[in-house]
Amino acid sequence: MPIENHGARVYTHVLFEDFQQEVISSTRGLSVRAFSESNGVEISTVKDGLVGKLFDVQFNIATLQVCCTCLKFERCGMICRHIIRILSSNGLNSIPDCYVLRRWCKDAVGRTMDHVDVIDARKVQLTRLWSEVYETVGLLKARDKGDIESLCTLIRDFRETLDPTTEELTKEHEIQQLLGFNTVEEIKIFPPKQAKNKGSGKRMLSAKAVAVAKVAKPKRLCGNCKQMAHHDKRNCPNPFAQGPPPIRESSSDAGDNDDEV
Repeated sequence: MPIENHGARVYTHVLFEDFQQEVISSTRGLSVRAFSESNGVEISTVKDGLVGKLFDVQFNIATLQVCCTCLKFERCGMICRHIIRILSSNGLNSIPDCYVLRRWCKDAVGRTMDHVDVIDARKVQLTRLWSEVYETVGLLKARDKGDIESLCTLIRDFRETLDPTTEELTKEHEIQQLLGFNTVEEIKIFPPKQAKNKGSGKRMLSAKAVAVAKVAKPKRLCGNCKQMAHHDKRNCPNPFAQGPPPIRESSSDAGDNDDEV
């Protein structure tokens, strides 16, 4: 197709392979289901059989501006198969220039080198000035101290001729000029207090740590079982080690016994 030949001329080899697949897909499984025109803008509803969805393509005949609801150009920088189908239907044999991104072209680097006149001449002069300054300072390394003072005086006098009100700036003033605002004298916002980001309070020990701490704890004599252990009489695991507790008689039993006596 003519539009495919145009893509082969402008696009790089890698991107042209993707563009060629879009061209092939534009001839298969696409059908225009609805068409309308308003103020010189053609609106076509294209059904994509590959994904089973409908997409609206708007094409301005006067400005050659086209957009699709699939937004492939906005995402990838290359027109989609729906746009290719509409452009081919309108007899366009090439991709509009506004949709040929410079970074995907074969001559992207060469075009940058050819348009040297776009570079600001002021930046070129400033670069040359910095080169002269660095070269001069490099020559002064092996000279006397008086030559260095002479250069500083010369630069200071020239700066005063440019701006007589210029004062010697401190490091703080230089930083303020670089950032573009002055230092606030009254500070109303203070840094937050140091916070603990790993929890607060006492950390819960694991079962293993609890067992290790229990083993390391010295044993004591239990008043109930008379053994050296990590418990006492109150929490002894064998409460009946000294025999069962005595059985207390109820008040009713005691009254019966008195009657018998």
